[in-house]
Amino acid sequence: MYIPCIFKLKEIFEIAGYCTYLSQSKYIPNILQKFRMEEYKYIAIPISPRITLSLSSKSQLVDATTYKKLIGILLYLTISRINITFIVNLMARFMQKTYIEHLNDVKKILRYVAGRKDLALKYCKLTSFVLLELLDYDYGADRDDMKSTSMCVFNINLGAIS
Repeated sequence: MYIPCIFKLKEIFEIAGYCTYLSQSKYIPNILQKFRMEEYKYIAIPISPRITLSLSSKSQLVDATTYKKLIGILLYLTISRINITFIVNLMARFMQKTYIEHLNDVKKILRYVAGRKDLALKYCKLTSFVLLELLDYDYGADRDDMKSTSMCVFNINLGAIS
């Protein structure tokens, strides 16, 4: 089964038979246009490292429909954007009760992605085999129920596989 025939959102191309790239760079401008964010400034990091998120807040509740759409789109982008997987999954916890700060934080992630829309996963044919595991976690950082969030990425020869 050929992926672009199903989704028509990814670009897959091969250079000189040695490397294959997986990119979603054509999809990102469409997302920005859909949410009227084309004129927003790009940011360097997806979210502040010191952010504390909670299900309870004194701010205004927002319509969860837009939030859920954004989370769904960002989850789809994690196919080729492993660097946002952790924070997108963390933000997905707040879909049942969404406050304005949650929506603003998700929009920051989208602004970060928009500034790096030309990133791609690269898979090359190599003679050596190197398996690398990357971990990211926060032990009990959820203020509401003390849940931990973790992420694990496996690379073979510097190309993410899982």
